[in-house]
Amino acid sequence: MATWQNEIGPRVVSEASMGSDFNVAGSHGAAVSDAAGSPISASLLHALQAHQRELELQNHELRRMQLELVGSRDRYRDLYDRAPVGYLTLDSRGRILEFNQTAARLLDHATDGLARRPLSAFMMAPDADRWHLFLEDAFRQAAPWRIELRFRRRDGHVLECQLDGLQAARSDEPASLRVTLTDITLHRLAEANRRAALQVVAGQEADRHRVARELHDDLGQRLSALKMNLATRAPAAVSETELAAMLQTLDEAVASVRRMAGDLRPLMLDDLGLAAAVESLARRSARQYGVKLRLRMTAGDPAPGDPAAVTLYRLLQACLPLLAGQPGLGSLRIDLCDAPDARLLTMQAQRRPSSGGEPAAPGPERWTALRETAHLLGCTLAVAATGRGGERVTVRMPLPAAEPAPPG
Repeated sequence: MATWQNEIGPRVVSEASMGSDFNVAGSHGAAVSDAAGSPISASLLHALQAHQRELELQNHELRRMQLELVGSRDRYRDLYDRAPVGYLTLDSRGRILEFNQTAARLLDHATDGLARRPLSAFMMAPDADRWHLFLEDAFRQAAPWRIELRFRRRDGHVLECQLDGLQAARSDEPASLRVTLTDITLHRLAEANRRAALQVVAGQEADRHRVARELHDDLGQRLSALKMNLATRAPAAVSETELAAMLQTLDEAVASVRRMAGDLRPLMLDDLGLAAAVESLARRSARQYGVKLRLRMTAGDPAPGDPAAVTLYRLLQACLPLLAGQPGLGSLRIDLCDAPDARLLTMQAQRRPSSGGEPAAPGPERWTALRETAHLLGCTLAVAATGRGGERVTVRMPLPAAEPAPPG
């Protein structure tokens, strides 16, 4: 750009200043002469003055275009160097031809030492070998490509990056690749944390399932057998009133054991599926909190014991006390449906008309911990306010991508 300015600028200025060589004596046909004193006709003078004005306009336009080009160059340079991802241009041997500041920062290397260095010099040894094999294929295909590689920084830390590239389309240049370098280290760490959280939840669910089965099948059966034994043998030793009280206590104990087993792990979830378990939990919560309930179940039922079904059930179990337990609640609607790429569990609570003495609705900050839990479990939890102090909570669980059908 500076070379273009040096070549064009002086020439434009010298042409625009041609009128300074002419000595104009008057503006109404007075005699004029050039620098050597020769007379010049008025028509020629007029033509030269018109040409001078035209050159001045052209010079002004060229200077304006020059300033615009300089501004555009600075903007694009700023976009290139300060982009949130690294930009690289590689030759056919994988050497770095061009790079931006972000790429130099990611590779943890000074900008004056990156040019002509092979990109593989900054990679972990196994990934460098994989990159050399991949590079040959990258120059043979015209479609965009993607690969994930690990780079070792000078401080010893490992940087996980995603490389997206495309072969340069210009035919007047040697073969090269345009590559973006994206740091995915935190993304990989988040995925590892999510997998660890899912393993912890799976272990907890296995323990809950075991304890629930023991409570239901062992302790519950023993209490039932004790009740039958007491009913057949006790009348000779105790009065009917005492026997009735003892049988009632046993009935309450059996019901309590079954309730605890259901809270730990609803057997209905394993035996009848997600929709039946959701309906049972919702109706029990509606009776507990004294609210009207509307249910709509249109989602496909996953297989019994599916971790996705357990996740949605647990999130509903955690949401209901926060939603249905708020003061002044009048009705609760629960929808379980399928979107094109996700299963949606929507809970909408509507408050009764305020009489002026009811406490204010709780704030949205109570959802923070549950929102983070849902994220770790691979879901998203969104909370939105509705009319008259109501709330709508939507849990979105992505559905696994359908596997392609085998060729016929």
